[in-house]
Amino acid sequence: MATADVTGAGTDSDVQARLTDQSGRTSPWTVLDIQGHNDFEAGSHDTYPLPVPPGFDRPASLQLWKSGTDAWAVKPDVYVTGPAGYTATWNLPGRPPHLWITGPGSPAPSDSAPAYAAYSPDGPLAQQQPGTTRP
Repeated sequence: MATADVTGAGTDSDVQARLTDQSGRTSPWTVLDIQGHNDFEAGSHDTYPLPVPPGFDRPASLQLWKSGTDAWAVKPDVYVTGPAGYTATWNLPGRPPHLWITGPGSPAPSDSAPAYAAYSPDGPLAQQQPGTTRP
């Protein structure tokens, strides 16, 4: 998970994520938190595990949620890894450099990036071919 390195990008709010598989099943919403670490600071890149239910198929999409009233600028550089070498990239439409997830009544800073209230779009995951590097 990567937070953009722009003014006001970081958040101290809770951030959660969930995956949806190819069959439409979803993982539980999971709080993204590394104990003793200041998560989601501007310019940060961190890794978080997401538990999935038994029988969960190959991940097809990812969605994020943020609590609080501040805004958070997340980069679409979210990578998902799974069993058997599966890797995918969160493939948001238009591939903006970042998007804002805001809180109730708090507008995103005006830098022309897309903004969403509390929930990100449920963005598809584009599988990477073996041997390719992250974009």
